[in-house]
Amino acid sequence: MAALAAKQVRGKWPPWLYWLLLLSGSAINIVCYLMAHEFVYATSIIAFGAALIVLGSTGVSARFFVILTPLAALGRRSYEVYLTHMPLLLLLLPIMSSAPNAWQPLVFASYLLVLFLVGEILGAWFSDPANRAIRMAVAER
Repeated sequence: MAALAAKQVRGKWPPWLYWLLLLSGSAINIVCYLMAHEFVYATSIIAFGAALIVLGSTGVSARFFVILTPLAALGRRSYEVYLTHMPLLLLLLPIMSSAPNAWQPLVFASYLLVLFLVGEILGAWFSDPANRAIRMAVAER
């Protein structure tokens, strides 16, 4: 819904309002994430925050989002990451659980990096070629 509404409001509001939506949506999501165990409706609140972010991002300069390029790349490979995250987690769980608490953030960041690389390799060697073959086969009909 927010994506459909975003198309309608792009460029029609003052710039400060887009920033307000973007920042308030981010704040809502961060606070709700940190306190999710206390909220019964945490998922709905996070969805509302995400909708504010989508609406706010339509009026913010694209140059601002250059810092989010790695997230965009991860978004392009989200299906591959979705398919491989659990098997990879099960393989790495013994290593992750035996690491000292002080190392847990580094271990988790390493897991995310490996997950991203596996998703990228799977996408480049399997998903993209399969997608091209399917599209070419459908286009020939």
